[in-house]
Amino acid sequence: MKYAFRFRHYRLPFRAPVRTAHGLWTDRQGIVVRLENEAGHAGYGECAPLPEFGTETVDEDLAACRELDGITDDERLAALPDALGCLRHAVA
Repeated sequence: MKYAFRFRHYRLPFRAPVRTAHGLWTDRQGIVVRLENEAGHAGYGECAPLPEFGTETVDEDLAACRELDGITDDERLAALPDALGCLRHAVA
C-alpha cells in the first residue's frame, strides 16, 4: 500500500530544567509523523528518542524521515533499520 508521509521536528523547552544522572535537561525534542493511505485515512505517531538511555538520536530519525518524505510504501517502512526503534514505533 502507498502512503503520503509527512513529518515535523519539534523542540520544546521545559518550564524548569530537569537534572538527571546524564546532566541538565532543558528541552524535549522529537518528530511527529503523519501517514495517509490512498483512501484518505490518516494516522499520527511521535518519535521522541532519548539517546542518553540507549536509543537513536533525533538527527538519525530526521535523516530517515527525509528519505521517506512524500510518497512511501509498506516495503520502505518495513525496511527501517531496527536501530531506529523509536521511528519504527511511530510509523507502526
